[in-house]
Amino acid sequence: MRGISEWFMKAVLMPRYSAAIRVAVKQLRSTFSDEHDAFIDEMKTMQLIGHHPHVVQLIGYCKVQKPLAIVMELITCGSLKSYLVGLRETWNNGSISNMAEDYIGYPSGEKNYLGDNYPPSPKRLTSVSTQYTTLSNSPPASPTSDCCSFSNLVYVLDNKELQSFALQIAKGMAYLESIPVTHRDLAARNILINEGKMLKISDFGMSRPGPYVSQRTQRFPMRWMAMEALDNLRTDSRSDVWSYGVVLWEIGTLGAMPYTELPDALVQVRLKEGYRLQRPIICTDELYELMLRCWNADADERPTFAEIAVMLEKTMTSAYVDFGKVDKNYVFPSMAEPN
Repeated sequence: MRGISEWFMKAVLMPRYSAAIRVAVKQLRSTFSDEHDAFIDEMKTMQLIGHHPHVVQLIGYCKVQKPLAIVMELITCGSLKSYLVGLRETWNNGSISNMAEDYIGYPSGEKNYLGDNYPPSPKRLTSVSTQYTTLSNSPPASPTSDCCSFSNLVYVLDNKELQSFALQIAKGMAYLESIPVTHRDLAARNILINEGKMLKISDFGMSRPGPYVSQRTQRFPMRWMAMEALDNLRTDSRSDVWSYGVVLWEIGTLGAMPYTELPDALVQVRLKEGYRLQRPIICTDELYELMLRCWNADADERPTFAEIAVMLEKTMTSAYVDFGKVDKNYVFPSMAEPN
């Protein structure tokens, strides 16, 4: 969750001994000690994470002069949330393809769209000076926002693509789980997509190594949070698994807002009573069963991300979503904020 004290921009990093690199730069403009400490925590967490193909990579950082800055790889096509919304809008307009073969270049595999030599090796990770220049005079934007056009993305309403999304996220989170790092804000809005439709987990402002109990007063993404996190703000990889179940639901509803039928004050109460998000119409029984396992009230009974990734890899040939169930006049659940 970002505050107004943080500032994003696209830039070109100019290392002394290598070619220029397009990057995203997150700066801290605030002088408040709490926000400074949180920014340093995010910097340290990203250093710990290192490199994985489905996690946004830290390129460098600046903590010796103001403004403090975190330099990350630039992902040009916005968030998964925005892609799902675009998919929904195209569906509503009746002009969407439902054939994977119509999408040239799918699937993308593990190759990064900026080339085989990018992102740089983790060995190059270091403190960097603020030798970067902005790419444009446009207002700075978060790399999780729609700072770029989706014109290069083809909207494909196809089960293989959405299954691939679910698997990619699980692989990225399994890597974080192995470190371990708790993300604490896993949601479709914090997953980025590139031109090859490779997904990368981003926004580590709330992330911390290992299990964590929050001591700071801050806003929390309650509609994505596990029951134990809502109770005592204690989070770990199992609470991230709960959030992953909500992300699967977001994918299955093409970007709907969770629990729009409930005001904030009732979400925690209803969850304790056993209430869960309803099965999206395009989801198979198998996929909804996975969601329910992620939302088990007993955190120890939830699957690990490693187990989820293995399961999804084994079932990639099976339809985990079924668009044949969707009538052409079907209206997907609301994306609006609850009253």
